[in-house]
Amino acid sequence: DKRGWEVWRFVEMGGGKLRIVSWMHPFCIVCTRDGKASTITIGKAEEAGHCDEWTIEKAPEGYSGVVIRSSGSARKVLSRGEGGVFIMTQEVDGGNGVWQLDAAHSQTYTLTSGRAGGRSMGPFPYVTENAKQSDQIALQQVDDEGTVRLYHKSLGRYLRACAGCEVRCDPTPPDDADVSDLWKMEQRPADGGYTFSSKLHGEFLAYTADEVNPKLCTTVSSAASDDQREVWRVDPILPRAVSSAKIKTFALGTSIAVGTTVAMPFLMAGMLAVVPA
Repeated sequence: DKRGWEVWRFVEMGGGKLRIVSWMHPFCIVCTRDGKASTITIGKAEEAGHCDEWTIEKAPEGYSGVVIRSSGSARKVLSRGEGGVFIMTQEVDGGNGVWQLDAAHSQTYTLTSGRAGGRSMGPFPYVTENAKQSDQIALQQVDDEGTVRLYHKSLGRYLRACAGCEVRCDPTPPDDADVSDLWKMEQRPADGGYTFSSKLHGEFLAYTADEVNPKLCTTVSSAASDDQREVWRVDPILPRAVSSAKIKTFALGTSIAVGTTVAMPFLMAGMLAVVPA
């Protein structure tokens, strides 16, 4: 149990500088006065002679990610040491000083119908009114046009559209020649959700009208449809230690701009990377 230590927020301090603060605990990351990485209670860094402000820059050529550098005079780089602990190095140090900034939900969501009653996907191939039975779906971005794959985390399979309105979970790895596992994700602001239309035949991911055991299917629909079985609310799966109330507060009240904009608001960073503007 990491108790929320894997979740951090970047607080803009002005002048392109940031403070890296634990979301669950009252600590921030500092570069100590003797050049080491550590954590300290928020607000105590200055009196201890430590630097708690950082800058973020794109990683050098050949690396994918960002470099987090202390704003102190030594400008040391926050890096990973043995056992995954934070250390400070002068430069990138063979990639140990390159970081990927990911949304805390790791692109994993529950898909809940926008229709009254709010059935969510799960257990596959059904939809349920019991939130505890909801499946976890990872959205895997394919291009910048809103094309995604829907990966079922527990089954290790991809949702595929088939002939006859059927939706299957197929273990076969993605095939560039097969578009049955590709879905066009589009926002429906008026309905408060998203639609997923199959790249195979254009039909929408939905579920049957069976009130006893409704199952996933595809359906021909339109923006004028009042049924809304093809409209899905996309809700992030949060780390166990992070409550939904806290995350909503953070999502509404926190955003940062870092030079060339390498980070985004905590909750929606992943969704905005998937859904085109």
